[in-house]
Amino acid sequence: MLAHMHRFGGSRLRRASCSVVALVAAIALLGAASSPAVTAAASTRTCGYFFSTSHQDVIVYAGATTSCTTAKGIIKAFWANTGFVQHGTSDADSYWSASSWPGWRCIQSMGEGSCSKAKTKKLATYMVKL
Repeated sequence: MLAHMHRFGGSRLRRASCSVVALVAAIALLGAASSPAVTAAASTRTCGYFFSTSHQDVIVYAGATTSCTTAKGIIKAFWANTGFVQHGTSDADSYWSASSWPGWRCIQSMGEGSCSKAKTKKLATYMVKL
């Protein structure tokens, strides 16, 4: 199957992969010093989904060393804003932490996000189904 060519040059596939690379690079620049920020695509397994209070379908993923119970727990808590504190001035340059999840830091960007624990390299990510 041939990729659709855009009239201004480049295929949709190439432009999409470039935007993913740009997103990962931006997240890495914002959080490289404090936590390993990774998108949902980098997680190893799907742990299920839940519906947010705004009726959005949130799909949860877990990294190799993270249990699905932990991944779903922290992502649900993050979405419910249960005790999370924002560190930064806007969504683009912020991370969130919660005393009920010590050591975990969460970030979000355009329908995706991740929570990671740097010392143990645990990772929980989510993606909003469109």
